Amino acid sequence: MMRSVWLASAVCLITTEARAGAWTLPEGEGQLIMTTLRRAAPASALIRGVAEEDSNATQIFIEYGVMDDLTIGATAFADFSATEVDVEANLGAHARYRIWSGDGGVFSVQAGVSFPIERWFGSSLGDDVPDSVTEVDVRALYGRSWQTDYGNTFVSAEGGIRFRGESQDEELRFDVTTGHEAFRGILGLFSVFASYPLGDRGEETFKLSPSIAYTDWPWLGSNDKKPYDF
Repeated sequence: MMRSVWLASAVCLITTEARAGAWTLPEGEGQLIMTTLRRAAPASALIRGVAEEDSNATQIFIEYGVMDDLTIGATAFADFSATEVDVEANLGAHARYRIWSGDGGVFSVQAGVSFPIERWFGSSLGDDVPDSVTEVDVRALYGRSWQTDYGNTFVSAEGGIRFRGESQDEELRFDVTTGHEAFRGILGLFSVFASYPLGDRGEETFKLSPSIAYTDWPWLGSNDKKPYDF
């Protein structure tokens, strides 16, 4: 179980907005993940050339296991564009309830809400700050993990609907992430993100996201057996 939670948590380090998959935390345990990243398009602009889109983002993601089958959490996210006067920022909260688990798999449902806070930055970024809307997500999640002689593997899939305020179109959302840890501390990930608007004003999206995570903690002590305290 804890191995599955670790793999699911690794997803949080890769995606722009953290997600912990279908797994819940044990009662009384929590996790805090702070992520800072830079993203650019085209990707070559990270090394040289002019970027069409360039931004810096940061996120705080926290979860706590109220019960073994109920986890609550909160997020704070901000993305500042370096190519135009623009910022995306929101505060969110969510609750995930585990309905079933067994044989390495888990099925959960989750509800969450997100509030835009771009207006908080309006005084320093001018009048071009976009006005986002309050969003409510309801989704079903399934996760499964395997431990084999060739490493550790997991798959996390979720689908649901996002309700958007201010007469914006609702969206159907489908996300799948699979990861494989062939070597200790090195995790390969491949994610698919898709959305479909329930109206004429939204846009369909489909994104593929391969990535690699390297974990450089916990460090081993002098006897190479017991990790240092946190």
